[in-house]
Amino acid sequence: HSFMVALDQSGWVDQIQIPRASKFLVDSPKLTQPLGIKSGIPKNNSSIISGVGIQGYTRQGFGALEQPIPEIGLFRPSQWLLWPEGEFAIIADNPRKGQLVIACRNVSQGQFLEVWQQGKLGLRVAVHHSGIDQVNVFTLPISLLEGFNLFSLKTETYHVDQSNRHLGVLIERITFTEQLDWEPLRERHELSILMDKHLNGIGWLSPDTLDGTPVRWMEKVGSVIIDGINTIKPLQVRVSGIMAVEKRFISDMVVKVNGNPIDGEVQEQSDKSWVFEGIIPSGRLTLNAPFVLSIESPGVGQLSSIDSRLASLLVKSVTIGAAEG
Repeated sequence: HSFMVALDQSGWVDQIQIPRASKFLVDSPKLTQPLGIKSGIPKNNSSIISGVGIQGYTRQGFGALEQPIPEIGLFRPSQWLLWPEGEFAIIADNPRKGQLVIACRNVSQGQFLEVWQQGKLGLRVAVHHSGIDQVNVFTLPISLLEGFNLFSLKTETYHVDQSNRHLGVLIERITFTEQLDWEPLRERHELSILMDKHLNGIGWLSPDTLDGTPVRWMEKVGSVIIDGINTIKPLQVRVSGIMAVEKRFISDMVVKVNGNPIDGEVQEQSDKSWVFEGIIPSGRLTLNAPFVLSIESPGVGQLSSIDSRLASLLVKSVTIGAAEG
């Protein structure tokens, strides 16, 4: 069943001006064949679940794969989580610790999402954004056993589509990011996050190198998972990048912490770079708990006539440090 039907019924086709005579498929593509693994644990290898050293499988409570919709920043296949509950499994090659990062879209007011691991509630959170063109990102510290790990996602409300499916939230991706051994950030220290292969986040293209410095193209929204904050004082955020895109992508960018925008300003530099500087107020973060820093661009563009990839900002680094004064 077409994702466009759900968009149309929600009124989003007109609001985001997607042509109805579009290139999106009416029929959902076929899923891969069920894998024959002992105990019948996994069902289908899932393209929405990824991470180093793991394999992800949807089990039940998910719709078929939906086609990408670049117009709203969906560049990969996605899957509806069907109300009230969906199950997925993660198979880990070794015991691992890290963050489970969930990026989703929502079309229902008053939505809540719960994440359960092995029958225990790990996270219950309000899904504030209810526009299909807006991304909600949540993070949950988890430990994975070697082998099979079972997770459940539950939603509180739903939207009924033309096929009478009860649509909870659209899962854009579920990513396991392994815990990094960062030195805790204290009052006089600074934490620099490079755009190299060790980046702990989602919404980024593969790393490139520019003048010996690792850089990454960002999709419409790029998120970084940051841990090791050991101060309750205000923190300064600095995001630096290269002037290689439309200027409005830079001037109109928004930086958020756990879904909440922070005050800041972006300035062009004389060396054709740009820098965003903002402040995370005191009390916004939980001491010693990971948080999600998201960068949102108002649009994306094709990188070049010979590179069909769509991206927004070219980013060099993210730096977190104690605010001056």
